[in-house]
Amino acid sequence: MKIENIGAVVFKKIPDAKKVVERLIIWCKNNKISLVIHPDAPFELAQKSKSVKDFLDDSQIVVSIGGDGTFISAAHIVKFCEKPLVGINLGNIGFLADIEIDNFEQKLQNILDENYRVVKRSVLEIKHLRNGNVLGKFNAINDIFFNRLNIPKLSSFSLDCDGDFVTDYIADGIIIASPSGSTAYSLAAGGPIVSPDTSAIIITPICPHSLSERPIILPSRKSLKIKVNKKNPDILLSIDGLESVNLMPDDEIFISCLGENKKLVQYSQKSYFDLLRNKLGWGNSIRKSEE
Repeated sequence: MKIENIGAVVFKKIPDAKKVVERLIIWCKNNKISLVIHPDAPFELAQKSKSVKDFLDDSQIVVSIGGDGTFISAAHIVKFCEKPLVGINLGNIGFLADIEIDNFEQKLQNILDENYRVVKRSVLEIKHLRNGNVLGKFNAINDIFFNRLNIPKLSSFSLDCDGDFVTDYIADGIIIASPSGSTAYSLAAGGPIVSPDTSAIIITPICPHSLSERPIILPSRKSLKIKVNKKNPDILLSIDGLESVNLMPDDEIFISCLGENKKLVQYSQKSYFDLLRNKLGWGNSIRKSEE
């Protein structure tokens, strides 16, 4: 499609972010593209949208300027629709926001020239029930996690998969991650790295009481239920680190994957293994020793 309108999401009030916005304004002007800025941006360098609805209506593609956290926020802003989402990385890692600032104009030009590849990312759907009543519905591109609040005590959860009982977790908490989120909190807690084009859900206990409780990878077609068992400390449910819910004993959380037509679209020029080598240092010490 011919790109005539671009929306930019930026939240960080730092010099690098301001410079990227300034360069983006020049690039858009040179390419006769209209640029709108998310209303919560900390800069007044370009036209700000009056509302999020106006921002989405006026954007054919959305550019996030920041780290993976900003990219995830932008994914929530576009509501996980098929609107193209591009991330210019100002953070430390950059698995999702993987375009570096030194050449982002060329990467955007590749999109105008239709020289890109499309990467679809799974999105988790979450429902929070209490006494059979739905209290909230959420989506996550990275992960959700259950963790204790205030009191340093072990938590207890029951896991069901498609109605079958799996196990009772006694742990500091649990992480339910998409393949995109496998390199985030789940990886730090000992979970596996899962290629983002895999249809899977990753379950990683946080510091489990039993050494036999290991991470599990399940097909994305499965439906999971996490029940908060009684005699727990206060439990917090966090969704992509952006939304949080205080849970009570016997609360139930249902987790599943959205359909194919609801997956997030991201533009990228790097392979996933390039990212693993560049961001996590995979194999670098071995290659250097062999040179």
